[in-house]
Amino acid sequence: MRKSAVASRKACCFAVAPSAGVRRYFARTTPFHSLFAVKSGSFKTYVPRFDHPDQVVGFHLVGEMLGCEGMAGGNYPYTARALENSSVCELRLEKLSDAGRSIEELQKGIIELQGKEVAFSHELIASMVHQSSEQRVAGFLLSLSNRLQRRGMPSSEFNMGMSRSDIGNFLGLAGETVSRVPTKFQKQGLIKLNHKRVTILDAAAVQHFANDLD
Repeated sequence: MRKSAVASRKACCFAVAPSAGVRRYFARTTPFHSLFAVKSGSFKTYVPRFDHPDQVVGFHLVGEMLGCEGMAGGNYPYTARALENSSVCELRLEKLSDAGRSIEELQKGIIELQGKEVAFSHELIASMVHQSSEQRVAGFLLSLSNRLQRRGMPSSEFNMGMSRSDIGNFLGLAGETVSRVPTKFQKQGLIKLNHKRVTILDAAAVQHFANDLD
């Protein structure tokens, strides 16, 4: 992203709010008012459902944005909730005039920032339709790693703040499967597990599983 877009985000960032682990930053269908940049921790976005479990639609890591989709429709299309003690930088549109920035300039910067992430996420979701459980979990681990790498952060060792049930919901797998597959990968020397911390020991082998190569 160009420096002007980065400067725009910083100028409009007026509050950093630490969460208490389960804090919701906005709820589905509420009027759009702010964008949120994740400064620490992690978040999940989901669509609440009354007759079924909530549908998890994404996970958001440090350096990523929350709420961008609400800019177009005027309402947030999902609920955002912190998965752990986290902090965000809130960018309120009403503060743009104080910073001397236009909404159009902010939108252009957001599009530049989000373009690759949206494309990568859509590719991951589309590829899961005919994939095995091993492929889905391997692809998910690589997705997290690649997103961290693009932001210059450690990508071979990272925390996974999301629960097994949330990961299973997102990937279309049972929670037991989400537990079994990483354990299998660890026994094969592909990854190392330490509670919620994952270390990728053999990225090529994980990629091999993701691609289902013989």
